[in-house]
Amino acid sequence: MGMYTEFIFQGETKANLSPEIKELINYFFGDSYDSDIGQPNSCVALPKHDFFKCDRWQHIGHMSSYYFSPFALRHKQDHIQDDGTERVFLICNLKNYHNEIKLFLDWIAPYMEHFWGHYCYEEDDSPTFFKVRR
Repeated sequence: MGMYTEFIFQGETKANLSPEIKELINYFFGDSYDSDIGQPNSCVALPKHDFFKCDRWQHIGHMSSYYFSPFALRHKQDHIQDDGTERVFLICNLKNYHNEIKLFLDWIAPYMEHFWGHYCYEEDDSPTFFKVRR
């Protein structure tokens, strides 16, 4: 079965992201689920970051458990803001055995204007909050 960590993330992307990063942002926050992403035949090249070396990197935004909320939710605005940024949000539950959440935050930070949220392991008494403003 395994132990789960609830992860909630909200923020605003930087403007003028590369097409490759936009593809990954859409994967984590968009409505579509590209099951080929990260596979050898995928047209999306993964960045060289430790986050993408984790076994469960694909679970961010796509997994849920019944210990927390019984669903995963992703949202990305359908339109770009006047300044070229996009607002994104996700809630999910995943097995965070190799610090996938911290590595995700480290990977995504350069592409975000600001972001905030929390994560909470199912046996923790309180969540760990994070907030990054530029």
